[in-house]
Amino acid sequence: DAGNDIGVRRKTIRYFLDLYLDAIQVRVDRQNLSIHRQRCLIHTMKQLERFSKVHKEPDLDRLAVIYGREIDGYNHWRGKQKTQKTGKSISNRTLNNEMNDHKSFFNWCINQGYSTVQPRTKDNEVTKTNYPFPTEYYAKLCRTAQSDIESAVGAKNKWSKTNYFYVILLMNGIGCRVVEIKNMKWSDLTYDKNGNAFLYIHGKGKERSIQIPPRVAEHLERLRQFKRYWGASFSWNESDNDYIFSSYNSKTPPRHFDPDFRRDLMKRSGVKNYEGYQYVCFRHKFITDALKNGVHSLQVAKYTGTSQRMIEKTYEGLIPKDVFNLVFKDVPQEALAAKSTMPKFLGVHNDD
Repeated sequence: DAGNDIGVRRKTIRYFLDLYLDAIQVRVDRQNLSIHRQRCLIHTMKQLERFSKVHKEPDLDRLAVIYGREIDGYNHWRGKQKTQKTGKSISNRTLNNEMNDHKSFFNWCINQGYSTVQPRTKDNEVTKTNYPFPTEYYAKLCRTAQSDIESAVGAKNKWSKTNYFYVILLMNGIGCRVVEIKNMKWSDLTYDKNGNAFLYIHGKGKERSIQIPPRVAEHLERLRQFKRYWGASFSWNESDNDYIFSSYNSKTPPRHFDPDFRRDLMKRSGVKNYEGYQYVCFRHKFITDALKNGVHSLQVAKYTGTSQRMIEKTYEGLIPKDVFNLVFKDVPQEALAAKSTMPKFLGVHNDD
């Protein structure tokens, strides 16, 4: 077995990383792994190679032992470094992700017969950030985003900023998840004979159809009109571009919504500790606001798709209109009503 050959075992880590990444490429080619995940692995493997060079490139088994040391091991070594972008310390979450990727590499080497030792490491404590976006900054955030869109140069740039802003509006308006937004299609938005708007939502193995406020439906219709206007150069239409949040001149939404846009928007809106708020904070804001309005937690869970199997079964007979009325019962009508006009910042000009 070539994997047990002493000459092979003495090769530098670069040799084994190349073999491993070749295997990863095969998984990508077979669509068993995403391209984004492949890019992440390439990055984390570079960090492992750097660590190996610091220790004069020992063989894999020796490297695994050094890697797992509490002092001068990978966790200790990498934890002292700063990020290139922000100059801040590497977060515990990032460290844990990198170490898990490295464990997968070492495990692959063991399975291939190139090594016998798996590093022993413990995950770092990670604090969950379930904080809702602070209500007192929301209006200013929206004004800042609108100003950005209005002054954006170029259709692609304006399109991107508009997409992200309407992601925020939608999450704040109905409490949906980011993954659910990425899955949304124009055909998921429907109206009954009375003009009530309904949205089919699916993601994370769950699905539901909910009634949405006229204001939220109008957000989506404005976005539709915006894309039809600014996507005229590539004949944008709902049939060929069925994903609601598709990227500019693309049939699919971005794999990841731009965190730099979100951070910059929050920073200029005066939000304290803005880096701790991700897009999900707007979902948490919606849920928090509903609970503060006296809506029962199980009803909120039904509307936002967070209920467990037993709760879903118990409330499966609760029709969408009843859930809608419960969630929005104390919200002023003027806050839910559609405004009926296109906002100036979108730059959509109607001839009639």
